[in-house]
Amino acid sequence: MQGVPQKDLNKVLLFLQQHPSDESDECYSIVLKIGLSLSAKKKERAITQKEHILKFTKKEIDSMPEPIRILLLYGEYEIKYAVYNNSYHASFRRDGYNIQVSSKNLDTLRKKFLKAASEYVRKEKVHKEDTSTPFFKDFVNEWLNIRAVKIKESTYRGYVNVINSQLLPTFGEQRLNKITRADVQAFLTNLVNDEKFRTAQKAKVMLNSVFELAVEDFGIKSPMAKIELAHYEVKKGRSLSKEEEKTTVDYCILHKDNPACSAILILLYSGMRVGELASAVLYDNYIECETEKTRKGYAKEFRKIPLSPMFQKILPYIDFEKAKTVSSYTVNNTVKK
Repeated sequence: MQGVPQKDLNKVLLFLQQHPSDESDECYSIVLKIGLSLSAKKKERAITQKEHILKFTKKEIDSMPEPIRILLLYGEYEIKYAVYNNSYHASFRRDGYNIQVSSKNLDTLRKKFLKAASEYVRKEKVHKEDTSTPFFKDFVNEWLNIRAVKIKESTYRGYVNVINSQLLPTFGEQRLNKITRADVQAFLTNLVNDEKFRTAQKAKVMLNSVFELAVEDFGIKSPMAKIELAHYEVKKGRSLSKEEEKTTVDYCILHKDNPACSAILILLYSGMRVGELASAVLYDNYIECETEKTRKGYAKEFRKIPLSPMFQKILPYIDFEKAKTVSSYTVNNTVKK
């Protein structure tokens, strides 16, 4: 009967009054006792659940997240706790906040509240974060698709390599407006410290272009202003000495069945670039090829290269058609040998 609501007990009393019997008085007395018992327990529970004010030290208040600290100091709000079931229960429901903690120890309750408040505000901040600015990983792909219209395939592959190996691991999960000048400077400085000078130069040029577009699209502040980068001296080729030339020619003649050797002899005596080999056509007195410097979308440019006397002398050792199929990697590896 202890779980019977008071309104149900009242119905029982009314029934006994309206239907008297020999046992009505006894039943009536029992119901009254139960009602009084329930009333007493209700009062006892109200007393044990009486709200108290949770007190914090100045240091603890200073450690609270600013929004809650301001509400407590200037909003005339208090953090109340109640005691029931041998536990302390604190709650803070103000201005959209709903923080609740409990503990059997009052000191632990204060610490749990401080921790819960910090986590609550942090989650709210993340939830309310501006989502109008995209993540770097998404925007850099958009930038790359735009650049692909104007650049050659070899340049495109170089961009993709820098993006996948350097930019995405560093900035991929950050929003564009959260990337700071210090972030970029530290990234480029690390590349220089690792002696990846050429990569650092490429990355800086690419980041400049990416954020130039982002500024136009989203009105953010570019982090590329006043970025410092150590000077990088581009490696330049040099002419072979007579001894080096003879060694190279002798090796290529000895290994004339290797297409890379034919390619090396053509490059040595024509001044062509490796990327121009595939388009080369041999005529009686000259070679014609498409210049590698032609930009994507522009009309192709061709150049004619006369055959020097030395070129004509080693021409019998050259398989011109096989040389046109050789990649730059194969040429480089053969030169190292």
